[in-house]
Amino acid sequence: MRNALVLVVLLMITCFQWSCRSTPSAEPAPSASLDPAVEARIDELMAGMSLADKVGEMTQVTIDVLLAREGGKVIEPQRLDPDSLQAVLVDKRVGSVLNVYGHAYPVDQWREFVRTMQEYATEKKASGIPILYGIDSNHGANYSSEGTLFPQQIGLAATWNPGLVEDLGAMAAYETRASFIPWTFSPVADIGRDPRWPRLWEGFGEDVHLSSVLSAAMTRGYQGEQLSDDPQRVLACLKHYLGYGLPFSGRDRTQAFIPERQLREYFLPPFQAAVDAGAMSVMVCSG
Repeated sequence: MRNALVLVVLLMITCFQWSCRSTPSAEPAPSASLDPAVEARIDELMAGMSLADKVGEMTQVTIDVLLAREGGKVIEPQRLDPDSLQAVLVDKRVGSVLNVYGHAYPVDQWREFVRTMQEYATEKKASGIPILYGIDSNHGANYSSEGTLFPQQIGLAATWNPGLVEDLGAMAAYETRASFIPWTFSPVADIGRDPRWPRLWEGFGEDVHLSSVLSAAMTRGYQGEQLSDDPQRVLACLKHYLGYGLPFSGRDRTQAFIPERQLREYFLPPFQAAVDAGAMSVMVCSG
């Protein structure tokens, strides 16, 4: 009798473990529609790049690195420094620039800055690869002095209106792209469940379902249906992957200790929803 009981228990454990195993989906994962001509051009560029070229293209700097200075301080009104442009974008092959220094810029200044950077990258750099400029248009084109500002994401979450969030994302994309900037570090897909965390207001709050729906909606607003064919859209960049919103100390950019089951149940779904909506990039958290 005792042996039979042990056998039954072992059988139950085996069945339970088998039921917990993840089974592959019957449907293949979606794949991007690749343009053969573009892929061939990428292969050609990669084949001709040195290690230094590749490291440079994967490097991103803030715009103050490229601004004219006097006595170590950035000159106002701000302007680009030709020597810095040459050293950073051409000699070091840096491939990406972000944000502003100190204050927002008018659209005309943005266009002048980005156009000049692109000239150095495409005409003077050996590879001719354009720079990728990114900016935190988190609640409208907030780094443009002429931009329209919206409530932060926690305020948008209070509307419970995915259609509105998608429309505002499209407006932010239009105004950001007007400055010749094609990439926004948004939406914030972090779940905020600790009131000590000082950036809680940047996300859509504590509710997993609401955050997932609105993260997907904002992504669709930024990117539209066909990103490559629409000059009024921008690339979305989800942030901050993963578990950034629950630091153990409550302080920003500090360690989080989150069990895997909790990560998958609460923190991963908003990112998954936005990726399913077509998000083109993801920012890793700095905690």
